[in-house]
Amino acid sequence: MIKFKRVEAIPLSRSPAKVLIRWEISGYQPNQLVDLEFCVSRQDGGQNGRKNFQDVDIDRNPKTPLPESLNPVNIIPISTWIDGLDFPWHIDHSSALKDLTTQSNYIVSCRDKKTQELINSEMFTWDGDLDYVGLYIVDEHNFLLKDVTGVPAVVFQRRRGGIPCPKCFDPIQKKRLISHCTSCYGTNWLGGFFSPIDTFIDFNPNPKNSVITNWGEMQQNETSCLLSNFPNVNPGDVIRELRENRMWRVVNVTQTEKRRVQMLQFTRITEIKPGDIEYLLPNDERFQAQKSTELEDIKKKPEF
Repeated sequence: MIKFKRVEAIPLSRSPAKVLIRWEISGYQPNQLVDLEFCVSRQDGGQNGRKNFQDVDIDRNPKTPLPESLNPVNIIPISTWIDGLDFPWHIDHSSALKDLTTQSNYIVSCRDKKTQELINSEMFTWDGDLDYVGLYIVDEHNFLLKDVTGVPAVVFQRRRGGIPCPKCFDPIQKKRLISHCTSCYGTNWLGGFFSPIDTFIDFNPNPKNSVITNWGEMQQNETSCLLSNFPNVNPGDVIRELRENRMWRVVNVTQTEKRRVQMLQFTRITEIKPGDIEYLLPNDERFQAQKSTELEDIKKKPEF
């Protein structure tokens, strides 16, 4: 049986307004997620728009609540149906958010592709999580990354569940039998990585260091970089630097928080060798050229 374990709305930035919608379900194994799909809907109007929130009329006479199917809560879908094996989140960045000054309520719908069983989550919003000081810090760093120090990049979040790779993974021995598999890219899970997420990242200059071994000198190409609060990165994720077409693997992540709300991410990364399997991840060259042109246009803007 489908059951929502957790749903949450997290404000990412105030101007432009962006809200991250995340969900987690229980009762399904990771390999069963292929049978599910999700859709996010939003309702504007704050508390007064919540279903059955105000059950009295203007004269304070009790009103009979309408059935759920007839309750005019003005809920509209804001996403397409998201496959269960895709990432379990959606970004709401529509103009209707109005700089987060008007509260919005959300519902996540889950549908079984085979039985068409439909389950809706409880209506939720960002009550208690909105911190204008934290959002101001994030907004300023987003400006810093995009207009001053950052370069365009895409983040490939590593899959950590789903369907085991049928090409290289042995379910009995619980290990990979071949290397350089283009079905899972060395992750053991079909697809390997989620779809790339574009962002701006501030890459620190590479420190010059080397290791002397018995067979000679080996250069270590490691550095650190700064990201905003989205997309969330974890060790094992892959970053493609679009202008230079360099690939980096995330080694560790340090986050800054304000009252347990994530604001910034400081990551340690190591460069991926050109012969490694991650270089075969799909790359949209037209998008890469577009982002490089965007960077050149940004650099031409006067800073003061």
